[in-house]
Amino acid sequence: VRSIPSGPSSDNDIQAEIVGEDVEQRDRLADMIAQLFEQHEAIGAVERFPKPAGPELRLDVDLVRASARGVAPARVAAAVQLALTGRTAAALDLPDERHPVPVVVRLAPGLRTWSSDLAGIYVKSESGDSVPLLDLVGMEERPWGANRHRHDQLPTVYVAARVDRDLSQPVSVQRD
Repeated sequence: VRSIPSGPSSDNDIQAEIVGEDVEQRDRLADMIAQLFEQHEAIGAVERFPKPAGPELRLDVDLVRASARGVAPARVAAAVQLALTGRTAAALDLPDERHPVPVVVRLAPGLRTWSSDLAGIYVKSESGDSVPLLDLVGMEERPWGANRHRHDQLPTVYVAARVDRDLSQPVSVQRD
Protein backbone atom coordinates (compact mmCIF):
# COMPACT_ATOMS: atom_id res chain seq x y z
CA VAL A 1 0.00 0.00 0.00
CA ARG A 2 1.40 3.31 -1.00
CA SER A 3 1.30 5.99 1.65
CA ILE A 4 -0.87 9.06 1.58
CA PRO A 5 1.01 11.77 -0.32
CA SER A 6 1.72 14.95 1.62
CA GLY A 7 1.57 17.37 -1.28
CA PRO A 8 -0.23 17.64 -4.60
CA SER A 9 -0.56 14.14 -5.96
CA SER A 10 -2.21 11.93 -8.47
CA ASP A 11 -5.96 11.41 -8.64
CA ASN A 12 -5.86 8.92 -5.76
CA ASP A 13 -4.99 9.75 -2.17
CA ILE A 14 -4.15 6.16 -1.27
CA GLN A 15 -3.52 3.22 -3.55
CA ALA A 16 -2.87 -0.51 -3.11
CA GLU A 17 -1.05 -2.37 -5.86
CA ILE A 18 -1.60 -6.15 -6.03
CA VAL A 19 0.89 -7.91 -8.30
CA GLY A 20 0.91 -11.60 -9.23
CA GLU A 21 0.15 -14.24 -11.84
CA ASP A 22 -2.77 -15.97 -10.07
CA VAL A 23 -5.90 -14.08 -11.17
CA GLU A 24 -8.21 -15.52 -8.51
CA GLN A 25 -5.80 -14.87 -5.66
CA ARG A 26 -5.08 -11.35 -6.93
CA ASP A 27 -8.80 -10.56 -7.22
CA ARG A 28 -9.57 -12.05 -3.81
CA LEU A 29 -6.85 -9.91 -2.20
CA ALA A 30 -8.09 -6.81 -4.06
CA ASP A 31 -11.63 -7.46 -2.77
CA MET A 32 -10.31 -7.80 0.78
CA ILE A 33 -8.34 -4.54 0.52
CA ALA A 34 -11.36 -2.74 -0.95
CA GLN A 35 -13.48 -3.93 2.01
CA LEU A 36 -10.84 -2.72 4.48
CA PHE A 37 -10.73 0.66 2.76
CA GLU A 38 -14.54 0.95 2.87
CA GLN A 39 -14.62 0.14 6.59
CA HIS A 40 -12.30 3.02 7.51
CA GLU A 41 -14.13 6.19 8.50
CA ALA A 42 -11.77 8.53 6.64
CA ILE A 43 -12.02 6.72 3.31
CA GLY A 44 -14.45 8.10 0.77
CA ALA A 45 -14.80 6.67 -2.72
CA VAL A 46 -13.05 3.36 -3.40
CA GLU A 47 -12.13 2.52 -6.98
CA ARG A 48 -10.68 -0.63 -8.45
CA PHE A 49 -8.91 -0.88 -11.77
CA PRO A 50 -8.59 -2.18 -14.34
CA LYS A 51 -12.33 -1.77 -14.56
CA PRO A 52 -14.49 -4.81 -15.26
CA ALA A 53 -14.99 -5.51 -18.94
CA GLY A 54 -18.25 -4.43 -20.56
CA PRO A 55 -19.77 -4.55 -24.02
CA GLU A 56 -18.21 -2.78 -27.00
CA LEU A 57 -20.12 -1.55 -30.02
CA ARG A 58 -18.18 -1.44 -33.26
CA LEU A 59 -19.55 0.49 -36.23
CA ASP A 60 -18.00 -0.07 -39.66
CA VAL A 61 -19.04 2.17 -42.53
CA ASP A 62 -20.04 0.05 -45.52
CA LEU A 63 -18.21 1.97 -48.24
CA VAL A 64 -20.26 0.47 -51.08
CA ARG A 65 -23.62 1.29 -49.49
CA ALA A 66 -22.45 4.75 -48.39
CA SER A 67 -21.20 5.69 -51.85
CA ALA A 68 -24.35 4.26 -53.48
CA ARG A 69 -26.45 6.52 -51.21
CA GLY A 70 -24.16 9.54 -51.80
CA VAL A 71 -22.80 9.82 -48.25
CA ALA A 72 -19.11 10.33 -47.51
CA PRO A 73 -17.72 8.00 -44.80
CA ALA A 74 -16.37 11.01 -42.91
CA ARG A 75 -19.91 12.41 -42.71
CA VAL A 76 -21.12 9.13 -41.16
CA ALA A 77 -18.31 9.21 -38.58
CA ALA A 78 -19.05 12.86 -37.77
CA ALA A 79 -22.77 12.12 -37.28
CA VAL A 80 -22.01 9.27 -34.85
CA GLN A 81 -19.50 11.39 -32.93
CA LEU A 82 -21.93 14.31 -32.73
CA ALA A 83 -24.72 12.06 -31.44
CA LEU A 84 -22.67 10.21 -28.83
CA THR A 85 -19.98 12.59 -27.59
CA GLY A 86 -21.30 15.92 -28.80
CA ARG A 87 -19.75 18.98 -30.34
CA THR A 88 -19.48 22.55 -29.13
CA ALA A 89 -21.79 24.56 -31.35
CA ALA A 90 -21.32 27.98 -29.75
CA ALA A 91 -20.06 29.79 -26.68
CA LEU A 92 -22.24 32.11 -24.62
CA ASP A 93 -20.78 35.18 -22.97
CA LEU A 94 -22.88 35.54 -19.84
CA PRO A 95 -22.44 38.55 -17.55
CA ASP A 96 -22.15 36.45 -14.36
CA GLU A 97 -19.64 33.98 -15.81
CA ARG A 98 -15.90 34.51 -15.90
CA HIS A 99 -15.38 32.40 -19.04
CA PRO A 100 -17.64 31.74 -22.03
CA VAL A 101 -20.09 28.88 -21.43
CA PRO A 102 -19.94 26.22 -24.17
CA VAL A 103 -23.16 25.08 -25.84
CA VAL A 104 -22.76 21.37 -26.61
CA VAL A 105 -25.04 19.57 -29.06
CA ARG A 106 -25.54 15.81 -28.52
CA LEU A 107 -28.23 13.26 -27.88
CA ALA A 108 -29.72 13.18 -24.40
CA PRO A 109 -28.20 10.50 -22.14
CA GLY A 110 -31.35 8.37 -22.34
CA LEU A 111 -31.15 8.37 -26.13
CA ARG A 112 -27.54 7.18 -26.41
CA THR A 113 -27.51 4.20 -24.10
CA TRP A 114 -28.35 1.28 -26.41
CA SER A 115 -27.25 0.37 -29.91
CA SER A 116 -30.91 0.51 -30.99
CA ASP A 117 -30.86 4.25 -30.18
CA LEU A 118 -28.75 4.80 -33.29
CA ALA A 119 -31.75 3.85 -35.45
CA GLY A 120 -33.11 7.39 -35.10
CA ILE A 121 -30.02 9.05 -36.58
CA TYR A 122 -30.07 10.21 -40.18
CA VAL A 123 -27.16 11.43 -42.28
CA LYS A 124 -27.59 13.96 -45.08
CA SER A 125 -26.38 12.79 -48.49
CA GLU A 126 -24.73 14.94 -51.15
CA SER A 127 -28.12 15.29 -52.88
CA GLY A 128 -29.74 16.49 -49.64
CA ASP A 129 -31.66 13.30 -48.84
CA SER A 130 -31.74 11.99 -45.27
CA VAL A 131 -30.31 8.47 -45.08
CA PRO A 132 -30.79 6.28 -41.98
CA LEU A 133 -27.47 5.63 -40.24
CA LEU A 134 -28.21 1.90 -39.97
CA ASP A 135 -28.35 1.71 -43.80
CA LEU A 136 -24.75 2.92 -43.94
CA VAL A 137 -22.99 0.96 -41.21
CA GLY A 138 -22.49 -2.57 -40.02
CA MET A 139 -22.87 -2.94 -36.25
CA GLU A 140 -21.19 -5.55 -34.11
CA GLU A 141 -21.61 -5.89 -30.35
CA ARG A 142 -18.86 -7.84 -28.65
CA PRO A 143 -17.30 -8.13 -25.22
CA TRP A 144 -14.74 -5.50 -24.45
CA GLY A 145 -11.44 -6.68 -23.02
CA ALA A 146 -10.34 -4.88 -19.89
CA ASN A 147 -7.13 -2.85 -19.92
CA ARG A 148 -4.10 -4.71 -18.69
CA HIS A 149 -1.98 -3.11 -16.01
CA ARG A 150 1.49 -4.50 -15.35
CA HIS A 151 4.25 -3.94 -12.83
CA ASP A 152 7.64 -5.60 -13.47
CA GLN A 153 6.00 -7.60 -16.29
CA LEU A 154 3.42 -9.11 -13.89
CA PRO A 155 -0.35 -8.52 -14.06
CA THR A 156 -1.44 -5.88 -11.54
CA VAL A 157 -4.71 -4.82 -9.92
CA TYR A 158 -5.04 -1.47 -8.17
CA VAL A 159 -7.42 -0.49 -5.39
CA ALA A 160 -7.49 3.26 -4.87
CA ALA A 161 -9.39 5.51 -2.50
CA ARG A 162 -10.03 9.12 -1.62
CA VAL A 163 -9.26 10.20 1.92
CA ASP A 164 -11.30 12.77 3.83
CA ARG A 165 -8.46 15.04 4.96
CA ASP A 166 -10.60 16.46 7.79
CA LEU A 167 -10.72 13.02 9.42
CA SER A 168 -7.26 11.77 8.57
CA GLN A 169 -4.53 14.30 7.94
CA PRO A 170 -1.11 12.88 7.03
CA VAL A 171 2.01 14.10 8.77
CA SER A 172 5.12 14.64 6.70
CA VAL A 173 8.65 15.08 7.93
CA GLN A 174 11.30 16.74 5.86
CA ARG A 175 14.95 16.14 6.51
CA ASP A 176 17.60 18.74 5.78
